[in-house]
Amino acid sequence: MYFPTPFSEARELPYLHACIQEAFRMHPALGMMIERIVPPPGATICGEFIPGGTLVGCNAWVVQRDRKTFGEDCDSYRPERWLADSDSTHKMERAMLQFGAGSHVCLGQNIALMEIYKLVPSLMRTYEISLVDPKKEWTIINGQNMELTDFNVRMKRRSDLGKIEDAQSGIMLS
Repeated sequence: MYFPTPFSEARELPYLHACIQEAFRMHPALGMMIERIVPPPGATICGEFIPGGTLVGCNAWVVQRDRKTFGEDCDSYRPERWLADSDSTHKMERAMLQFGAGSHVCLGQNIALMEIYKLVPSLMRTYEISLVDPKKEWTIINGQNMELTDFNVRMKRRSDLGKIEDAQSGIMLS
């Protein structure tokens, strides 16, 4: 009988958490600038005074590939970067904009995280997942919401729904 992984347990799997964070970092959903208007008195941002009324913004695709924050290999998918010391992990977490930031954070963030942390272990337990063509690059279309076309993934239902161990923690996923 199949039982989905409880959210409370999935959230405690360090390598799963690292993989999800790295996927968010590499492919944030919003491809547009997150814009704000500087309040009338102006503001100092990163040591620069910006006059009131100025439109400022940042783009998650740019911020989440900053070499100072994420390392020289920031263009590579490497979940292990999230398993480093707590100071660098905290610095990276503060630079993540996958759900927006501050008072403009996505209201559905907690539901989305719960769905992801329950879905990924369930998929990994239920299917053998591989690339149809490992050499083929993904095509990503930029827009308000990022779009991935020609997914290039093969999913084969596992005949043995046995236990799968988390690579880093040794916690069983079933």
